Amino acid sequence: MGLGGGGAGGGGGLALLVPPTAALAVGAVSYSLFVSQWLPFRALDHLLPAGDYAGRPLAVRLVVLAAYLLCIALTALLLYWIVEKPAGRWLRGLWRRPAPSPADLTAAPARSPR
Repeated sequence: MGLGGGGAGGGGGLALLVPPTAALAVGAVSYSLFVSQWLPFRALDHLLPAGDYAGRPLAVRLVVLAAYLLCIALTALLLYWIVEKPAGRWLRGLWRRPAPSPADLTAAPARSPR
């Protein structure tokens, strides 16, 4: 069953709230998000320690939370565009190369220059 609770293609639940393009975008960068979330979290925890805002008004805490989420999302997007997408293109290029034919494998090896 998917997020919507209606099974494959059934819709309903969260599927009504989240547009398919947004769900696909989050799915595409999910690994980058998983891998990179610690870096902005640590940096922001050093700059804006969450404990310092415990007694502050809700609006201040929401702004700090928004800053954390924005930095984590931007870091994940950068990692996706700079590392994950180029690596995927490179790997797909490796798999698309034609396999050597049997004639190529049995051909006489090239002579080494003397």
